[in-house]
Amino acid sequence: MGVHIPSPFCPACSTADESLDHLFLHCTTTNFVMAYLRAKWSKFPDLNRCRNIEELVVGGSDQTWSEEDKIKYVVMIRAFLWIIWCNRNAVRFQGKIKTAPILGSKVLLTSSLWLRTRSKLHREDICCFCFAVCFASSLLLLYILASR
Repeated sequence: MGVHIPSPFCPACSTADESLDHLFLHCTTTNFVMAYLRAKWSKFPDLNRCRNIEELVVGGSDQTWSEEDKIKYVVMIRAFLWIIWCNRNAVRFQGKIKTAPILGSKVLLTSSLWLRTRSKLHREDICCFCFAVCFASSLLLLYILASR
């Protein structure tokens, strides 16, 4: 009659004890997703340079970026954290495993939707960025689904 304690290992990679720093910075799945995102937008952070989650979240504020790029960074980081957390829960509680390109596409789609619906900026470059991200992500998801 004991309490069932799930594995202390990260549900996404099973290589280290689960912690927030591991999940968002050091997990192999997270690093593959980040590499995917960096290939799509080069301003996305290099996780190897982040010592903790706070540095990841505020990483774009110290840059000499345009206001539009700062907004894109904040929104994409929030979408990244949300999708990684949702993936952790899906693996932990439902046994559902997703690949890095699918997770990366979800981050791009989520961030572009958030930018379109919540951003106070209605400039053409934000709209073009959102359209390009959604289009590329949609094509990738269609390709993945068609190849099954």
